Amino acid sequence: MCGIGGWFSEQPRLDDAKEKLARLCDMLKHRGPDGTRTLELDHVGMFHARLALVDLSGGDQPMWCADRRAVIIFNGEIFNYRELRAFYEARGARFVTQSDTEVILAAYQSEGIEGFGRLRGMFAFALWDVAEERALLVRDALGIKPLFVSHDRDCLYFASEVKGIFAARGEAAQLDEGSLHLLLNFRYLPGEATLFRTVRQLDPGECLEWRIGSGLRPLRFTPAVAARDVDLDNTLADSVRAHLIADVPVGCYLSGGVDSGLIAALARQYSPQVSTFTLMVGDDPNEARNAAQTARILALPNTQAELGADEVQSLPRVLWHVETPKVNAIQLFRLAELARTRTKAVLSGLGGDELFAGYNAHKIFQLMARLPVRATRPIANLLSGMRRFSTTQFEERERALQMGGAIGDWPRVYALLRNIWDDPTLRRWSARPFTARCSRGGAWALAERSGAACGIARIRVAQQDGQRSAVAGGSRQHGRRAGGARAICRFGSARRSLENGAAAGRQGSVARGSGTTSPTGGAGSTQEWVSARCACIL
Repeated sequence: MCGIGGWFSEQPRLDDAKEKLARLCDMLKHRGPDGTRTLELDHVGMFHARLALVDLSGGDQPMWCADRRAVIIFNGEIFNYRELRAFYEARGARFVTQSDTEVILAAYQSEGIEGFGRLRGMFAFALWDVAEERALLVRDALGIKPLFVSHDRDCLYFASEVKGIFAARGEAAQLDEGSLHLLLNFRYLPGEATLFRTVRQLDPGECLEWRIGSGLRPLRFTPAVAARDVDLDNTLADSVRAHLIADVPVGCYLSGGVDSGLIAALARQYSPQVSTFTLMVGDDPNEARNAAQTARILALPNTQAELGADEVQSLPRVLWHVETPKVNAIQLFRLAELARTRTKAVLSGLGGDELFAGYNAHKIFQLMARLPVRATRPIANLLSGMRRFSTTQFEERERALQMGGAIGDWPRVYALLRNIWDDPTLRRWSARPFTARCSRGGAWALAERSGAACGIARIRVAQQDGQRSAVAGGSRQHGRRAGGARAICRFGSARRSLENGAAAGRQGSVARGSGTTSPTGGAGSTQEWVSARCACIL
């Protein structure tokens, strides 16, 4: 988790440039415990806070290419940088470090922005081409790494965190009520939306170009596309192996579930000294006990901590870091604090249930979607009759009533099952009047556009041979159609493989997936989706 920030300005030099860089440093230095550096050029200010993962001694930034034509600041990790280094060396590129950052510069010099499509990994970076007086702000195709921008008449500001932009601009944040509406409606902010006026985040896969005198131009790079049909076992193993390229120890978040257990088992196969970290929540000891059992089977050290009710006192500090409220923000923050005592990077199974339809809501939705149309009215009447039962919790009753009225409108039913409130409910409950600029139709359109940018057009649940599966249909990649993706995982055999421990612990052989999966876009996109944002850099 490096931190980047800065600006590109029409004016050759800003009068308060040094003060701006100092404020950026104060606001973002927590992202880089291994050093901070700044750069001030005509039209350019750059700040970088480094969390060193690759080439610990030679990867300092801002980094110039060998001929000093371009300079870059970069947050992330390029998993195939060794292969790309050999590829560009064969084309005549000269390298002076062993870092993955320098490979991005070589890609740009050799192929322009199309070279970014070769990058497999998670990244957000700012690049200044001195010769062409051209700036590029780039975000990975899945939007894993954050990058926020704010543009006024003369200057384009950017940063890894929203607070960095306001620090550089020297102004206070202002709430965007339309985005607040979206957050309460969807429980996340889709697309480019942020909670703050004048600030947006780059879309996944976006390359924003800025030139002196020409302003902004949004561009797209074309990610490399993997094979259409690949084996799930090999794909997952390849993803975990790729995420272990760092020159520092890498750990694993470990719960009692299948997702993190599979990743930990594979990580042990490629890096036997992986540490695992578990957070105990509430009075239920099952998850911690299951995680400890998994770690014992895999012969991996497991560090545990408890999340108690007093953790609510940390909420202001957590929100200062995450900036946008998240349902599990406190848990993830506490888990990151625990992991930080022993490692700089961790692998996580976060997102596996979404990819493989693992929640009860997916089962309910699947059942409801199979009902014939003639059966929907009696069910709607039955749900509406819940008004008479005073023992039903208010929130559950309200949700049931909404679903009763929404049967047939399956996107809305699914949204309600996933704990999302619609606009009428928000208007009825909220003391704050919302403007009409975020109608339900507009909110859905924004969410769907955000999904399409990541290569997802729709998700439906399927059942095949008694196995739980998810089908992502008809993905769209920056205006190009790509094949649908099918992924089937035998979760029962996966759990048994971990519980008996013989293959999982000593040979690294875990569940044998029976299906195939296809890419949804992005460099190494199949691997990144299957591992569900496998690496979360602290």
